[in-house]
Amino acid sequence: MMQTIGKPRMRDDLVWLRHGNKGLDRWMLQDPSTREFYYFTSLERDVLSLFSGDKDLGQVHTALLEMKPGCGWTMEKLLTFLQLLITNNLVLCDQYGKGASIAKSVQRKKNHRRYGWLTHPLAIRLPLFRPQNLLKVLQPIERVLFHPVAITLFLIAGIVSLVLAAFQWNEIVASLPPIETLIRGDRIILMLAVLAVIKSLHELGHAMACHKYAGTCGEIGIMFLMFTPCLYCDVSPSWGVKNRWQRFMIAMAGIYIELILSLLAVLALLFVPSEVVRANAVYIFMVCTLGTIFLNGNPLVKYDGYFACSDLLGVPNLSDQAREAASYTFLSSFFKSPPTPPTLDCSRSLLFFYWILSTAYRFLLLILILWGINWLLRPLGLEFVAYYIGLIMVTGVAWTFTRSLLGVPDMYQMHGGFKFVNTTVGLCAALALGALVFFWPISDSVKSRATIRFEEMIPVFVQQAGRLVSAQHSEGDVQTGSTIYELKSSEQDIKELMAASEVQATSLKLELRKEMSVIALEDDLQLPTLERTLDIRKRQWASVKSEGEQLSFIAPRAGYWFHALPSFIGNAESKSLKPWTGFPLERHNIGAQLEKGLLLGWIASRDKPMVEAFVSEADVSRLSIGQLAAVRVEYDADRTLSGSILSIGTEPIAFLPIEMGGDWYVMAQPDSDGRWIPETPMFRVVIRLDPTPLQLPLGGKATVRIETAPTTMAQQAYRFLRQTVFYRRQQAN
Repeated sequence: MMQTIGKPRMRDDLVWLRHGNKGLDRWMLQDPSTREFYYFTSLERDVLSLFSGDKDLGQVHTALLEMKPGCGWTMEKLLTFLQLLITNNLVLCDQYGKGASIAKSVQRKKNHRRYGWLTHPLAIRLPLFRPQNLLKVLQPIERVLFHPVAITLFLIAGIVSLVLAAFQWNEIVASLPPIETLIRGDRIILMLAVLAVIKSLHELGHAMACHKYAGTCGEIGIMFLMFTPCLYCDVSPSWGVKNRWQRFMIAMAGIYIELILSLLAVLALLFVPSEVVRANAVYIFMVCTLGTIFLNGNPLVKYDGYFACSDLLGVPNLSDQAREAASYTFLSSFFKSPPTPPTLDCSRSLLFFYWILSTAYRFLLLILILWGINWLLRPLGLEFVAYYIGLIMVTGVAWTFTRSLLGVPDMYQMHGGFKFVNTTVGLCAALALGALVFFWPISDSVKSRATIRFEEMIPVFVQQAGRLVSAQHSEGDVQTGSTIYELKSSEQDIKELMAASEVQATSLKLELRKEMSVIALEDDLQLPTLERTLDIRKRQWASVKSEGEQLSFIAPRAGYWFHALPSFIGNAESKSLKPWTGFPLERHNIGAQLEKGLLLGWIASRDKPMVEAFVSEADVSRLSIGQLAAVRVEYDADRTLSGSILSIGTEPIAFLPIEMGGDWYVMAQPDSDGRWIPETPMFRVVIRLDPTPLQLPLGGKATVRIETAPTTMAQQAYRFLRQTVFYRRQQAN
């Protein structure tokens, strides 16, 4: 091997930079051809300096032992180090075609930048320009934003505003529109636009901080983050900044800008009454806070929080060192001859713990991203895009795992075989984990959303169109014989007047014919015809009066009066609103015209509550009549009610009730008529509630939990994928 390597020589164009952290034995090496940075210890730098092109590997090893007698570098470790340098094209070995190899490496980097979107479809980057001129224009803003006094004032203002928001949180939440209306329909476009603006300002913050502390900045371009166009900025010059706090500020500049935007959003929620402004403030607050907590500011993934944490801890390449610590822990635990311990800048156990947390979090984040992408794209008929992205991500994870397994035979030969006891224990633990996942039954349940109903409900419709003159204005108890509503109709009055006049006219004509029959016999023959006509006219009059009685509704029994759900009902052609708003029978609607067939409300027996749950096709087969159910209603979320299944639908529902429209937990989309069609087949399950002191509201939302037979974790995971990813679209007629 040493013969084929020849006399290694370090490239002359590489640039050394002293790492700025005090007490940290690190140097940085920059490759100008690929614009990549590498970390080295002082000893590794001295070894690299020995590769001057006039010594072979044996001579380099001898020179190293003379220069550093107690370094402990074996020939094997030196060879491994050299192979790593050659792989990254940092060292040349007078091999034929090495220059072409470096050129190919540079070209691969360019191709990756050009075509990398195929393997990273969630973060597509298109470089545009060098931002030096733009940053000079923004330099006054840069000086103010990153002045220590401004940073302190913004932090104090942020804390004060959050405290004020916490004290008024209930009032703020009550004044906002429902969360489901903020993420449905055209609001999604608004949210994506807000996301684009926020992330562009985020990247501009990084650019200004890098320009302030590093004196320069890399390229600026457009990045399609989750298919949303926004700016991105290359801040790799920050690697050359010696002061760790300045590097920390460059890494946190984007989060700093988002916190300022979050502060402005909180102030808008506190002091601006405009609904449009408050809706945008909600979006800004959600993106800036949730995105910072779970992604940008989280040190477990390679975003801003990761680099800031790495600088604060003084651990360059935190993720790589954690992986080295995990690899060494694995090799030393299961192989007889472990490798030389890696050079780490932190406790190996701490780094190993970080590796476990970051790996688990990345898997969780992967699942959430796949679910979110599928949830957003499939209503648009773009499931194939979601599946492509999922395939790319899963393939990357599977390839990494497979490559690790394929390397086990080489590690077996290199490290002298397995430790029998540790390997046996590890295999038994892996088998036990597999058995736990695939065979061990655990408690399971069916959860679904539901609406509150009552067993005895009398719907009240407008039976004849008319003008409202009196009504049951508010919800409450009604007695038998109570008037729910009374209408007046001029058309009905005219019909009754005409019917009555026709009866009267026919009666007079009949009396006249009876008097004339005494004189003329032929008049006597017309009497039966007139009598039949009078009978017809009376029946018509009775029918018209019966229609007039339908202008009012009398409660047939005692109960509780519930208004129908308020909605804006527009004319399909003119798009104009009806002459009533809110609930049709409210006091301010007196005098409004109510059309025939309009649902006004229900008279219900409130002492017999039940809920209608809407269960997916994958879960309904696990239910049976009589099963116990726990119900938590939003009316009183701190109390759990009990009940049992009364009936289970045998056919999937075509539409969800209006109360469930836009519910966060129900996968449904509105059609052109405003009806909510479930995306997957759903069945109606009726649950009778046990007697409760709660006065439940009709149409209120609830969450139902029904205990079912135990299943394994693998079965539950398959069911989750079937319901959320590999779903079957509901076809409603």
